[in-house]
Amino acid sequence: MQRCAAITCGCAAAFGYNGREHISALGVTMGESFLHGVVSVSRGCVVGALLVVFTATMAVASPQSTALLRQGAADLAAHRPDAALVKFEAAVAADPTDAQAAFFVGVALHHLARVDEAAAHFVRAEHLGIDHQDYHFHVGWALMHLRRYDAAIAALSAYDRATPGRGQTSEFLGRCYLALGMLDQAEAHLNE
Repeated sequence: MQRCAAITCGCAAAFGYNGREHISALGVTMGESFLHGVVSVSRGCVVGALLVVFTATMAVASPQSTALLRQGAADLAAHRPDAALVKFEAAVAADPTDAQAAFFVGVALHHLARVDEAAAHFVRAEHLGIDHQDYHFHVGWALMHLRRYDAAIAALSAYDRATPGRGQTSEFLGRCYLALGMLDQAEAHLNE
């Protein structure tokens, strides 16, 4: 089915992608008819709420992609991120429009300490319309590792509002606040 999709650039800006780099990092070919939106740029970094408005085919993940995601999730749960990555990359190859597959490639890469690569896949997942309850947690975790603490706090806080009570979220928030020298906020989160 065809539908017009508005894509937010919160994740893209947080990871520091500018407009052209951001789109090419996604592996998207930009024709003149593709980019219809308004891009606000400040010092080479995309900012603002709306990056691109385009007409896209929004499809349900293919059965092959779904099966590969299940296999990869089992590998990830068994602490085999290398094996999981192979399955998740195969899921992306089977269905390049599957946002879940792009997201889980990012998750596996992050578990392998390949955070810059993970970031690109999180951005791709965002552009594909990711709807996963742990998305903001993983984005925040990656941003924390990249020392982009303000952006990490924003992502982790969004996750914490949607999914309260996860101790690791409070720990990561506390570590970010501590890195920024915001000791009262750090202590509050680290003591939760």
